[in-house]
Amino acid sequence: MKLLKKLFFAISLVLMLGCIGIFACAMNPSVTKALAAALYGKEETTEQQEVVSEVIPENKQETAEGKPPVSVYVTPSEDSLMLPESVYGKTGY
Repeated sequence: MKLLKKLFFAISLVLMLGCIGIFACAMNPSVTKALAAALYGKEETTEQQEVVSEVIPENKQETAEGKPPVSVYVTPSEDSLMLPESVYGKTGY
């Protein structure tokens, strides 16, 4: 029984330290960059940063022309909706 208790506490300790590490990386991105540099041995170059900034625009609310993006989804008209009588008027609450 003592062995199971020690095993349980060891596993709990490892999980708790992992959660603390994940929380620290989430709260401080520089820790994540330092950890990645330590693990992989290379830093992100400016060329990589430029490619990422080209692929993922900083301001996602506007297109290149400065206009907001146009939604391609068209809501159906209420006339085209076919609902069975058993569910018509029910909202789910």
